[in-house]
Amino acid sequence: TCRLPHTLVSSCPNPRCLSAVGTLSVVQQLVEALDPKEIDQTLEDGKTALMLACKIGHPMTAKVLLGAKADPTLCDLRDKGADGFSPIMHAALFGHVECVATVLRHVGQDKAMHQALLREHNGNNFTALHLAALHGQRRVVQLLLRERAEVDSPNAQGETPLHVSSKNGHAQAVCALDALSLIHISE
Repeated sequence: TCRLPHTLVSSCPNPRCLSAVGTLSVVQQLVEALDPKEIDQTLEDGKTALMLACKIGHPMTAKVLLGAKADPTLCDLRDKGADGFSPIMHAALFGHVECVATVLRHVGQDKAMHQALLREHNGNNFTALHLAALHGQRRVVQLLLRERAEVDSPNAQGETPLHVSSKNGHAQAVCALDALSLIHISE
C-alpha cells in the first residue's frame, strides 16, 4: 500500500494509485511518499505506473514518475499475458503524442537509450512506430520519424510500419511514412 500523508487516501494499490490520479499535486505527493525502490513496482498485469500513465495519456504524471527515476525501458511482463509493451509503445498505440515526447525528452542526451526505446520490439516484434502506424496515429508517427525511428524495421510477419499502416487503411500515416521512404530512396 502507499504510505501517504493522512490527508490523502490512506491505502491504495501501489503503483495503480499513481497513474489513476489526475491531479498533478496529488501524484507528486504520492511519488514523494514512495520508497524509491517501489517506483517500478508492477501490478498483476505486469504494468508499471509509468506504463499506465502513458497508456491513459497523462504526460505530466509520466514526467513526475520519470523525475522519480521510473525506468522508461521496462516492458510489461509477457508471462502475465501482456504484449511486452514499453511506456512509449503504450502511448504510441493510443495516440498519446505528448507522452511519447515526454519519455523521449527525458532520456535526452542518452543517445543509446533513446535509440533503444525507438528500436525496442514487443512480443509480436512491433516497434512503437509499428503500433502508431497500425492504428493510424499520424501525429505519433510523425514524432517518431523526427526522432529517427527505423522506418524499415520488420515485424514478425516481415511487415514494416508502412505495410501495417497501408494494410489497415490509414492514409495520413501512410503519407507520413511514404514521404520518409522516398527521402531514403533518393539519398
